[in-house]
Amino acid sequence: MAITTIGNRIKLHNNSLRTIEELDIWDSRFINSCLVGTDQGVLFDRDKMYPVDIHKYAELSGLHYGDAWNKAIEAAMKLRDFKFSMLLPNGLTLHDQIVYKILEDKTMKLFLIHWNTNFIPLVSGHMRAGDFITPAIAAASFSTNRRYSFYLLLEKYLYLLHTQDSFTITKDEIRERLQIQPTEYIEFKMLNAKVIKPALKDIYDKLGIPLVVKVKNTRVMFSYGDIK
Repeated sequence: MAITTIGNRIKLHNNSLRTIEELDIWDSRFINSCLVGTDQGVLFDRDKMYPVDIHKYAELSGLHYGDAWNKAIEAAMKLRDFKFSMLLPNGLTLHDQIVYKILEDKTMKLFLIHWNTNFIPLVSGHMRAGDFITPAIAAASFSTNRRYSFYLLLEKYLYLLHTQDSFTITKDEIRERLQIQPTEYIEFKMLNAKVIKPALKDIYDKLGIPLVVKVKNTRVMFSYGDIK
């Protein structure tokens, strides 16, 4: 399935929101390291096993090769055991898993994944060779999981900026999504200064999306603007 417009892609992404939100930054780094140099729209075969680029995973994760191998095994097993549901455009719901099978031998430096080839195109649409699976996967290079989670929250609303100047998110939704504890950043201006604005800077530097923020009572407004 090729998704040709960002509006459709975001809409379909929202349908798979439970799946995406339960995958953290380590999972994203792992998936991205599996797709280096590939074009899933053309080359991915449902009957073939594909290699994991451990060196790429180590680079993205800031780990030594041996530690990256062990962490990648954990990620692969999590994806194998993870079940997801996704609403299709025809109204039907797909129930499946992301990874079907893992084949690994550290001595032989062999690490192969049998992917569910339906999962990646449903989330990302057509992907050019070497591209990231979704902007969220590009965000795998963010320095913290909290910044990564914040981007996933924003991504639900980004499509609105194609037809309007801004969108708003409640302060409570931001706190809940980022798992901000009640004793943490009691004043929202501190959360804005220490978490939100640095995350927006990361989003601009790594994804090229220039978002600025304005706090209004219980809501936070986001719009395109100049990043300082």
